[in-house]
Amino acid sequence: MTDLLDPREFGLGDVAVEENYYREHALTFDALQRQSRLRWAFEEQPEFDARTRGWVTPPKNQGSCSSCWAFAAVGTMESRILKENGSEFDLSEQQQVSCNLNHSGCCGGSGRSLLFYQNNRPWLETCAPYSESRTSCPTERTKNCQDWQCSGVNFEVRGFYTVDLNQDAMKRSIMQHGPCYFRYDVYDDFYQYWNSSNAGSVYTQSTGVRLGGHAVLVIGWSDSKLAWLLKNSWGDQVGPNKDGTFWIAYSGHTSNLNIQMFNFSNLVITG
Repeated sequence: MTDLLDPREFGLGDVAVEENYYREHALTFDALQRQSRLRWAFEEQPEFDARTRGWVTPPKNQGSCSSCWAFAAVGTMESRILKENGSEFDLSEQQQVSCNLNHSGCCGGSGRSLLFYQNNRPWLETCAPYSESRTSCPTERTKNCQDWQCSGVNFEVRGFYTVDLNQDAMKRSIMQHGPCYFRYDVYDDFYQYWNSSNAGSVYTQSTGVRLGGHAVLVIGWSDSKLAWLLKNSWGDQVGPNKDGTFWIAYSGHTSNLNIQMFNFSNLVITG
């Protein structure tokens, strides 16, 4: 385990989608409410951690490859299967890196990576283990899709959407459809926060230059902290909470972090 994180150790690989695309696919709180199969009324929860529901798999380690987008996409799928089916799978990030040719492997990707699972069953990590831990851009990927022979598990997704960026819609998406893809811009001061802050502390960007975009999994929130709870892909015993998670403030950042959130409506058993 690395005690202090070198900012160059992990690739920042998320590319924000275009504003017009994001707005076109955004669902509001009201739309999410109407979409609910159970039509249950939204009950405000001031504190929520999806781990207490058993919806979150352990944090992983992306290494130097800028594949955070693949880890966020896989984390979304793993959590959704847990939520809907109760089965825990360790799914393959390498499948996204090697086979999702709409993205650029170790040179980056976006929340659109969830669309890959509309027509592709997710592979297991045991079939296509992650092979990019020491790979960096401009080398996009070390293995091509045809290098693997995997059949995948019997799930696909339907109903990809972006989330209207207000707290109610974001919370409703997490509660209704599970933990999901969350991206933000990383500035210099984030590394100081990650390395040196106490457990439970909240990151609020205040200084430094933008270094790139990063994708993680949003797994909860706290209204007392005024922050989102996020699962990172930089290891499972690191960060301020020493478990691979961290908190980021709802608002109050000096710079626009260009936050975006992506999820999908339905999990389909393909048989």
